[in-house]
Amino acid sequence: MATMEYNVFVGSETGLLKAANCAEEKWNNLNTLEDVKKDNEICCMCWGSSQQEKVYFAQRNQLIKVYNILSGEICEEIELNAGEGKFKNIAVFDQQILTALDSGIVNLWNNKGESELEIKTGDKLSCMRQNFFKRNLVATGGKENPLKLWDINKPTEPIFTSKNVPHDWLNLRVPIHVMSIGFIPKSEKIVTGTGYHQVRVYDPSTYQRRPVLNVTFDEYPITALTVCPNGNQVIVGNTQGNMTKIDLRKGNVACRYKGFAGGIKDLQCHPTLPYVASCSLDRFLRIHHMDLKHIMHKFYMKSRLNCLLLSKKWPTIDDEGGSPTDVSKEKIDDMSDALWDKLPVLGSKEQLPSGKMQKTKKRKLATKELPKQKMKKSVC
Repeated sequence: MATMEYNVFVGSETGLLKAANCAEEKWNNLNTLEDVKKDNEICCMCWGSSQQEKVYFAQRNQLIKVYNILSGEICEEIELNAGEGKFKNIAVFDQQILTALDSGIVNLWNNKGESELEIKTGDKLSCMRQNFFKRNLVATGGKENPLKLWDINKPTEPIFTSKNVPHDWLNLRVPIHVMSIGFIPKSEKIVTGTGYHQVRVYDPSTYQRRPVLNVTFDEYPITALTVCPNGNQVIVGNTQGNMTKIDLRKGNVACRYKGFAGGIKDLQCHPTLPYVASCSLDRFLRIHHMDLKHIMHKFYMKSRLNCLLLSKKWPTIDDEGGSPTDVSKEKIDDMSDALWDKLPVLGSKEQLPSGKMQKTKKRKLATKELPKQKMKKSVC
């Protein structure tokens, strides 16, 4: 029996690895119900290589499992002894696994589960992100732990450390809390989302260590962030369930996405298509169109979701080779035309029923007599 081709992989709090097929609008659990435990909570995920044949996912009990997409089963388990703390993110560098704990320790592990490298990034680590274009660069940040850029080949000290913004108008220190990080493609800039609802852009190539752009979004902590493929916009989500696209060129809100009922945990844009996938605490996996803003696919997955992984493979919508954007526009136009066709035409009085004709005549007579009555009362 051939395995189903999945487009999105999702990790849940219960320890179940889930996957959705957007062409058939179906989703499945990829591991058994015996794995449903609190210690098996899936904290983060990553691809094993650019071919996207294996999915690495890290659990709360510091066990990393590898799911083989071709065989449709978990093919490997790696037990780590990283210390106290919860995984914040994992990545793959030179066929080795890079992990980050909330205690601030970043390790590089070999296939035998032995630590080859250890970096102390600071206490209360909230996020770690690997540069997709330069795999040796890693950015970290957390609560009272500023943004730092590390080179794995030279891990003795960070190559860039951000500086806090100036004091506010009351001359009070602005607290630091980096909750999400993203790398802007075709540049050295880094964008961050903070726990104090700010989106900031840093440029390590310049002498300035403070952010070159600082945008305030909503009033709630930003829990998820993803950079659009063009590098000009960033999509952020917060604890209130608000997802918004922010234009980094103008520093304002470009558009808002609707349909959420819980805090957003993870976001990821498709590398070639105008789609963005999101998972939230309301147990839904949603896939929005970045430009048209409507929901393309929606899956209720019965568990609170922590993280997701978007595949390059996507179902073809138009068999003739049309782009998905054009097809989606045509679908919207057809839906709107069908809606207008269902509405009754009220262009002339002859098309109205006899009962409605009499009511409209009475209303017109009443409106004509109303000013005269008011005039008489005012004269008296």
